[in-house]
Amino acid sequence: MGSLKKRIGIVVGTRPEAIKMAPVYLALKDKFDVDFIATGQHKEMFYQGLSPFGIKPTVDLKIMEQSQSLESVLSKTVTGLSEMFKDKKYDMVLVHGDTTTTLGGALASFYNKIPCAHVEAGLRTGDLDYPYPEEANRVLADDICTILYAPTPWSWDNLKHEGLADREHLVTGNTVIDALTIMQKRLGINTDEKENLVVVTTHRRENWGSPLEHICAAIKDLALEFKDFKFVFPVHLNPVVRRVVYSVLDGIPNLELTDPMEYDDFLKLLARAKVALSDSGGIQEEGPHFGVPVILLRHVTERPEGIPRKIVFLAGPDSEKIKEYFHFVVENTWWEYVSNQPNPYGDGRASERIAAHLSHYFGISETIPSAFEEVF
Repeated sequence: MGSLKKRIGIVVGTRPEAIKMAPVYLALKDKFDVDFIATGQHKEMFYQGLSPFGIKPTVDLKIMEQSQSLESVLSKTVTGLSEMFKDKKYDMVLVHGDTTTTLGGALASFYNKIPCAHVEAGLRTGDLDYPYPEEANRVLADDICTILYAPTPWSWDNLKHEGLADREHLVTGNTVIDALTIMQKRLGINTDEKENLVVVTTHRRENWGSPLEHICAAIKDLALEFKDFKFVFPVHLNPVVRRVVYSVLDGIPNLELTDPMEYDDFLKLLARAKVALSDSGGIQEEGPHFGVPVILLRHVTERPEGIPRKIVFLAGPDSEKIKEYFHFVVENTWWEYVSNQPNPYGDGRASERIAAHLSHYFGISETIPSAFEEVF
């Protein structure tokens, strides 16, 4: 049997990564010597995601700058992490998802000959422009990572079709469900207490400009039509997003525009909602956990498992489709249906599976963890 204190570096840079990797850190820290490494791709929003779990980064590279470019974020991430990796000598690095930090962490690991595990591997839309640049980030990261932790059987199928069937892997479920389970218990969230509440989020780069204008126009029409519903829209801090949102939606009596919320406050809000309108990847997974149907403001999704189950509706930034799906959900009280469906994205044990797999990988344990299986 090997040492219980193999050194692992968890690399994160954005708020969603912080949320999704916090349970992984908590599952690993008793078995391994773990560093939680922040690149600083996000600043205030990153710490909003991390603070509810009581975790502080071991180090923060603080790469964020005003009006930062993708090229700048990637180059500073690879350079900063490489300097750290030369000193720390990790036995394994974990990256998550599809951000520029993800790609930078995978590249820095590859350049320094450190095995890298990709959590949330295999998500695909099949179109490098949607989402941009995330689709390219995750494809490139998967190609150079040593271990692939696919969240669902569908995502593992994508990797097999790309010729990665022989790569070390495990289907784990998505770690965001672990995070929700932790926070739900901690906060005492009751998903049965629904209100006439609609949660709205939108931030994706491919929706900037005209698509975001169409989304906001639909939201305005719905808010004016459904006056007995309150619409709450935590607006992303990016000025490109805020400029459009406030110009179209400010001043509508039953529509509240807020700054981004602390993670625990947002979860309490989402759990009470009857509908979510979002272009977020994470909310596609979080909504079903709380019995909330999601109208997805994107052309394509890398998380299609919810669509045939009718817990996610693919509307795109199309005003008429958004309004059509909203009418369907409200007129059929569809949140009652969603509340009784199993979540195809995870069961709250993904982090436990990752910890068990790494223990087996390093020879610490002889137990091979079972894979996550979707329930239909």
